[in-house]
Amino acid sequence: MEKRGALELSVNTIVVIVIGVTILTLGLYFVKNIFGGLDELGTGALEKAKSQLGDLGDVDKLLSISPKETDIHQGDTGYVKVTIANIENDVDYKSVKASVKGASKDVNCVFTDTLKQTSETWDIASGKKVSVDIGINVGKNARLGNVVCNVEVSSADITDPDRTDSLFINVVK
Repeated sequence: MEKRGALELSVNTIVVIVIGVTILTLGLYFVKNIFGGLDELGTGALEKAKSQLGDLGDVDKLLSISPKETDIHQGDTGYVKVTIANIENDVDYKSVKASVKGASKDVNCVFTDTLKQTSETWDIASGKKVSVDIGINVGKNARLGNVVCNVEVSSADITDPDRTDSLFINVVK
């Protein structure tokens, strides 16, 4: 009988060790998933913050695009902000309009206020700015790589020679 008791003790010990290792493994996997999710969340928050901070620093130009570069998956949609600023003293801009042209048939850039390649028309007083979003629709069969959409601002009152800027889109799988 003494040998039988010793065998039961060793089986119980083995079962406890197996359960402990299993719980430890599941715990480590759970912690890894939590920190992996935090990493993705943090990266997304940093990208959004960079985009919004870019808007604050570019009020010394007529035309600003933020962000100037963006990654968009095939079959997905993305957005960028276009800001038009009147940086001239004592001159109001009348009938300001923006247009966007893309170089690819599978990547479509349109203004979200009109859903067309031309924006609404604005009057922009001296020292003021107007912002509008460009929606970028990437087709499912779009070629991977870089595509450029050019944005141009037009008005009879604008004397700034830099009326155009480019948006760089990286189509990813």
